[in-house]
Amino acid sequence: MVLLSPLIAPVMIFTIGPLATYVATPARFGELAAAAWLAVLWRDHVGWSLLRLHLRKVAIATGCILLSERTVLPSLVFAEPSITIFLSEACVGLAVSQSGIDHLQQLMNSSLLRWFGNYTYEIYVYHHALKPIWIHSLW
Repeated sequence: MVLLSPLIAPVMIFTIGPLATYVATPARFGELAAAAWLAVLWRDHVGWSLLRLHLRKVAIATGCILLSERTVLPSLVFAEPSITIFLSEACVGLAVSQSGIDHLQQLMNSSLLRWFGNYTYEIYVYHHALKPIWIHSLW
């Protein structure tokens, strides 16, 4: 699924359009599979220990690549889904591996974060439609 996701999205863009593709689950199979893999690996103490050593490097490298793609190298746009998967999973892995830190643990257990957790999918689906309203109201 991680490997097929970047191939599925371009096909969907040409068939159902970019916005529908952006919010459609099949175009997000890569993220879902990567998160599932991360959850399984987290339970394997040896595998997780090996992965933890590289999470910060992966997050910094993919963050720099994504920033470059968004600013000076737009020709890398085809790789954005894959880059985003690695960056987001590295960040989640770093957050999970730092769970012994009191501030992060408090954030992860906060009622505000749990409240947002109840509505994240709806926010995700409707955020494009609401974007002009947020820009007008907030800025």
